[in-house]
Amino acid sequence: RLLGERSVLARETVVRKVAGALDGESLGEAERNLAIDILHRMADDVAVTVRAALSESIATSPFLPRDLARKLANDVAQTALPVLQFATILTDADLIAIIAGGDPLKQQAIARRPSVSEIVADRLIEVGDELSVSTLLANQGARIAEESLSRALDRFSTSVAVQESMAKRAQLPLAVTERLITLVSEQFKHYLLANHK
Repeated sequence: RLLGERSVLARETVVRKVAGALDGESLGEAERNLAIDILHRMADDVAVTVRAALSESIATSPFLPRDLARKLANDVAQTALPVLQFATILTDADLIAIIAGGDPLKQQAIARRPSVSEIVADRLIEVGDELSVSTLLANQGARIAEESLSRALDRFSTSVAVQESMAKRAQLPLAVTERLITLVSEQFKHYLLANHK
């Protein structure tokens, strides 16, 4: 009956209720498996708003299965973004495959993740657009190797957004700081000298 709802709004409501119940302590294993089965079916809904509601509702769940997370991550951006930004079940390989797809909105969501590994950061810097790279650099939870920081400057040497995001990182290698000083405005030269000795 739940899956037979005809109205999009009713299906969105069902998705949110089932996803919300998934994290509840009152569900037993069989009930949780049934809820996951329902959510898998809802991930195939024809309405993007239903799939987006699913992604928003389940992105931070510790019970989100990896196959469902990957399916949502590979959907259209409206559906994929919450899972790409928050689902910890996605592996570096999953994220790198999404980055390779070239969708800037998806790349920006990955750049905003609370934690970004060096390998994912390197791939984003290698192929991401200016906004994705500046977003990554502004993310203090991103681990970025010195070589990747240099590559960001190679690709976006005239980008004020990239320069400023990099200058505001908590730590920068000396070689990157010295190179950045030659590129930034006077205001950020002072900031760099004061914060990255």
